[in-house]
Amino acid sequence: MDRRLSPEQLLHIAQIQNQWEDAAETNANRYLFCDTNAFTTWHFACHYHTTPLPELSKLAHASWQRYDLVVLCDNDIPYDDTWERSGDANRSEFQQFLNQYLLAHGISFIKVSGTIESREAQVLSALTSLNTEPQQAAAASC
Repeated sequence: MDRRLSPEQLLHIAQIQNQWEDAAETNANRYLFCDTNAFTTWHFACHYHTTPLPELSKLAHASWQRYDLVVLCDNDIPYDDTWERSGDANRSEFQQFLNQYLLAHGISFIKVSGTIESREAQVLSALTSLNTEPQQAAAASC
């Protein structure tokens, strides 16, 4: 069974994600946490289809402007291998790609690791140190 999403489906996912974020932001209580974004969808499109649709590429590269804080979650928590995931082997590859991309493009981020409680404390500390009160924070995890 081929579970691979089409390029058009991946574009639709990124568009809907942005719409949901925009709608949720109006009801957010100080912060809105997003566990994926158009860039993540773009990366899957690259992985599955080599060349993503141009409109998805535009959404992906613009996505980093949507967030006041980017959180890269380390892959030190055991992998939950479920049918909709791409597999543990891809996890490390995706993690490395995202880390290198953020660094290469000068996108400010924090990397959190450890237990859930430790990660929560790291994110709260980063949010406290921001000069502004963010409305959206992206947690990027592979």
